[in-house]
Amino acid sequence: NAMLRIRSKENVEGKPLWIYKVGPESVDSFGNSHYDYAIASSCIKSPVAVLVRNPDTFKDKYEEEVRRWLKVEGFLDVFGGEKYFPLDPIVSFSTCQ
Repeated sequence: NAMLRIRSKENVEGKPLWIYKVGPESVDSFGNSHYDYAIASSCIKSPVAVLVRNPDTFKDKYEEEVRRWLKVEGFLDVFGGEKYFPLDPIVSFSTCQ
């Protein structure tokens, strides 16, 4: 298990997020290995962040599996009260400046 600490202006100490699951390991064109996705959340399993390397690949190959896993493992969507976190919309950072 690994932990990330997310800091913001509102919370300079940071909030811990645990990495609960990682997707398959892949190798990029430079020979570097990486995970296709990682599921991060707090110790109470809410909120959930699914960090994906490639949104299109994730949607095609892993989204359904990740949705099932989140539901089985009891992760919560604080906004909708569901037992899984809705992954839509998947955000693409290609337009970030």
